[in-house]
Amino acid sequence: MQLERNSKKKVKNYINSDFDKIVDNFKKYNVDMHMLYNILNGKVAGENIVHNWLVDGSVIPYYGKIEKFKSEKRKKCKSLSYVICYWGSDQSYEANGEDCHVVLEEIAADFLTNDLYFI
Repeated sequence: MQLERNSKKKVKNYINSDFDKIVDNFKKYNVDMHMLYNILNGKVAGENIVHNWLVDGSVIPYYGKIEKFKSEKRKKCKSLSYVICYWGSDQSYEANGEDCHVVLEEIAADFLTNDLYFI
């Protein structure tokens, strides 16, 4: 849990900074930096994922397809997010998929903590 909080904080702090700084700060986590770069730059639309969620105290894997990257200007800041279609392990994308808007920092932090991986 502490690693996840630290990862989310670092992602938020570095989201608009130089990517080389991000690489230096995450080397110890054994992270695929190329994939992290793609996540942070909106280049993973179309990818399939498994995203582990904590539901009622249990970790439940949900399958997903990253539909699109959204960049919206709100008041004085920019909002970066992905639209991800999720479905359960015993369900299908076509019949059961539900779209969710997930902020970029959450996707990056979950990737860093291995709660999200690409398939």
